[in-house]
Amino acid sequence: MFKKFFTSIVRSLIVILILTFIFSAVSANFKDLIKDIFGDIYEYADSDVQQQVISNLAETCSSLEQGNNLVTFNELCSDRNLLDEMRKNCGDYRTLKGRNIELEGKESLMPDFSGMDTLCRNYEDGKISGKEFFSNFIQNSFGNQEMEIPGFEFFEKYNKAVKYLDSNKIIYFAILLILLIILYLLVGETKLFLIILSGILFSTGIFILLPYFGILAYDNYISIDTTSILGSLFGEGNIFDPNALISILLITFLKNYNKAIITLGIIFLIVGVIGKVYGFISDRKAEQKNK
Repeated sequence: MFKKFFTSIVRSLIVILILTFIFSAVSANFKDLIKDIFGDIYEYADSDVQQQVISNLAETCSSLEQGNNLVTFNELCSDRNLLDEMRKNCGDYRTLKGRNIELEGKESLMPDFSGMDTLCRNYEDGKISGKEFFSNFIQNSFGNQEMEIPGFEFFEKYNKAVKYLDSNKIIYFAILLILLIILYLLVGETKLFLIILSGILFSTGIFILLPYFGILAYDNYISIDTTSILGSLFGEGNIFDPNALISILLITFLKNYNKAIITLGIIFLIVGVIGKVYGFISDRKAEQKNK
């Protein structure tokens, strides 16, 4: 009884370890991930809010064409509808200005306008979509600072966890090897050990694919909606709307999936099924011999 329980614990640890390694190995650069999330916040929002946001950004593009960066930054700092992070930057800006400190060399406090002109022209010429225009505009607005979605401490913790796992991949292999050795010693038979391994792959495949298709089903029957989040970025809407918060978490989860992960999930599932079928056939043959 104790042996079965301990074997079950080791199997679960191996599944968790494999899943953690797979998702940490393919995780996107955090800055790119946040940029993509902002793009999806725009994409999954109501079309009227999208148009309003694009209209606001187009006005900013117009102001950039009429003045220099410093004047535009003054205008941005007086705008109540800016992102929370940009409000913090404005506070730093006013403090420095009150002390008669020049802003030259203080690029980290200012949005990056170096590529804004090109970005605005590309959108006006129809070379990029509204989603690309919005996400790139937001990215440039953060300048040299670390991008993050205001009010979401989750993303900061996520970033730290991914960085740690990325820099300690050798630990995975060492722990996995130890767990496999322990599992083999507990089983004590190569054939049964391989059958158990196929079961582990089956479970891993299920854990990879089930959430993915579950989110797609949620989007299909309930729909991911980020309208209030997009509106709140510009001073309208409610950033703490429960449905929108769920949508953000689901979008973030989906961003961890790519073709490689989905393919691995399918392969694990197929190998697991083959192993289970083989185990079932072996058990039936053993029963017939005992008769």
